[in-house]
Amino acid sequence: EKARGLFNAAMEGHPQLFEWAHFRIDGMPFWVEVNLSRIEIKGEFFMQAVVRDTTDRKKAEEILYEKISQLDVVLENTPVVLSAVNLERKFILNKGSELKRFGRKPEALVGKSVYDVYKDRPDIIEYGERAFAGESLKTEIDLAGQVLEAFFDPIKDANCEVQGVIVLSVNIT
Repeated sequence: EKARGLFNAAMEGHPQLFEWAHFRIDGMPFWVEVNLSRIEIKGEFFMQAVVRDTTDRKKAEEILYEKISQLDVVLENTPVVLSAVNLERKFILNKGSELKRFGRKPEALVGKSVYDVYKDRPDIIEYGERAFAGESLKTEIDLAGQVLEAFFDPIKDANCEVQGVIVLSVNIT
């Protein structure tokens, strides 16, 4: 039923991209990505299907999700905050048990500018900018009466270009 709906939508001129589970001859399941689109040849419409085996990608995603779950357990059970900031100087990640101490929820800063969040803390902004310039540094920061040892590190791509900054802050109070 679902397959027929996807097929019909593609034949009406609405390309369809989806994942689908198939079974090998031996009964083992495997995942594919299916791209359905209508093509016209000499005035007649045909269905073009491009099917790609995504089993390896699915396995890699499962491993990644497992590792992320393990990291979440560590972050929620140790006195740390892990933050990541993109080139636009906006938070893309903010996790850790110490956020509760500061009255923040992990998702509260995501999408917000570092300049807005720390407008009254030029020292923190300076550390971040040094990391964006490619420097790795360690410093102590007093935040709301708590002393954090903070590690600022640039995130670099394959060409060694800085793409963001990651900050690991450990409460050492």
